[in-house]
Amino acid sequence: MRAYGWPIDTRFGPHYTDVPASYYAYAAIETCTNRQAMLGAGSGLFVPNRNIDRAELAAVLYRVLTLPLAYS
Repeated sequence: MRAYGWPIDTRFGPHYTDVPASYYAYAAIETCTNRQAMLGAGSGLFVPNRNIDRAELAAVLYRVLTLPLAYS
């Protein structure tokens, strides 16, 4: 989010029941979700304190690097 200079975008949130607006990374999580860079763990959960695995990181990087130019 910071590397691309994305502005904070918390519209339509909260997307996840386990990430309250008071959570320190709420704005970043919501922004990345709105940009479709992160999809969460399913069932309305993000599980913010779980480690990400290699496949999940690859998927996030792929989505970020192939976002439509409208999001750049």
